[in-house]
Amino acid sequence: MADHRATITELYRMLDASDRASVGRLFTGEVEFRFGNSQPGRGDEALFAVGRRLRAVAPEVLHDLRTVFVDAEADVAVAEIDMTYRGPDRVLEAPATAVFRFDQAGLITHYHVYLDISPLGLDTSTW
Repeated sequence: MADHRATITELYRMLDASDRASVGRLFTGEVEFRFGNSQPGRGDEALFAVGRRLRAVAPEVLHDLRTVFVDAEADVAVAEIDMTYRGPDRVLEAPATAVFRFDQAGLITHYHVYLDISPLGLDTSTW
């Protein structure tokens, strides 16, 4: 049985390090990704496109993983995260929640992030 908590911890370590080359190996090729108010996207490119938009405004992104709730039988996990976005002229600290679903191999099939980043001047509903 896959260790979903370890996968989530590794994901946020990679994201904090801007290790995009490694992040993709944690997801299925058809991962469903949703960030904030955006419409769901599919595949690695949807995930990386959001990352590029965020890093353009806030080059430093930090995830402080507070709690991970795992339902191993359902292959579902929910993470509570304290986020920090640092840009040249502002810092945003905000709570976030992420919902994950996994396949039988332990790869992430569904990654939805719930977070209000409007203080950064971004409207994710247009993404």
